[in-house]
Amino acid sequence: WGSVLRMGVISSVVSVSTTIAIDSYFWQQFPKWPEMEVFMYNTYMNKSHNWGTEPFAWYFYSALPRALLGGFILVPISLLRTPPRIGLLL
Repeated sequence: WGSVLRMGVISSVVSVSTTIAIDSYFWQQFPKWPEMEVFMYNTYMNKSHNWGTEPFAWYFYSALPRALLGGFILVPISLLRTPPRIGLLL
């Protein structure tokens, strides 16, 4: 688990550093991390209600299908590339 944790920390640091550098350049402010600003606005300052609310079921019939749509196109590719393992499923 040590190597997995180390790789996760390294990947997180590289990703956050890259997004801060790119967003700071385009917004002409340093440091600029829009994802953290949204998180702080919605959770810490508790102002998410300013954006409006959606009913609970909205996440299941609208948000979740849109979030999973990008990975859905990879399912046929994975089925074609993976050898059949019927015995493992039974």
